[in-house]
Amino acid sequence: MHWQTHPLLDEPRPKSIALVALIIAFTIGVAISFDGAAYGLLTLVILTLSMSRYLLPTRYALDDDGLQVAHLLRSQHRPWSTFRRADHHRDGLFLSPFAESSRLDSFRGCFLRYGATEEGAAAAVEAFVRAHVPAR
Repeated sequence: MHWQTHPLLDEPRPKSIALVALIIAFTIGVAISFDGAAYGLLTLVILTLSMSRYLLPTRYALDDDGLQVAHLLRSQHRPWSTFRRADHHRDGLFLSPFAESSRLDSFRGCFLRYGATEEGAAAAVEAFVRAHVPAR
């Protein structure tokens, strides 16, 4: 099972336009404030990389061995034995290596975003994950 999400295209258009406009405004503001295009370019790179999960596509693949998440130039494979909890959210599933909620969840866990998949596809992803990871 595999799919791709691209929140910039999947989310409502005004939200995406507002984000891109803010990034451009901050870039121009920094370039003018510090009187240098290099500072503006650095700002653009930092903001784009920090928002890359929203701006650029992410690919997911699930199989009986585990899950694979590919984003930008990085691909990460994690076996199902890594996860002890799956939490349902409106936009996807959060997989955590901890049986109970922890402050480290956001650092060690993995969020599987459904994206613009069909309702049946989202249910199939959730059923597949639930077969390998216990629910809370």
